[in-house]
Amino acid sequence: MDDVMFIAWAGTIVEYVDERYGRAAAWLAALMMLIVFVALITGLIWWFSR
Repeated sequence: MDDVMFIAWAGTIVEYVDERYGRAAAWLAALMMLIVFVALITGLIWWFSR
């Protein structure tokens, strides 16, 4: 999954959560997506630096 696809997928989920559960839940979902993205990048850097 490339970065553009991840961002589009994350944006779709955040929009859905915003419509269904409200703005606070959308912010929480966006924060969770950011944490997942950072964890993926950190994991890749760690993996290739071994």
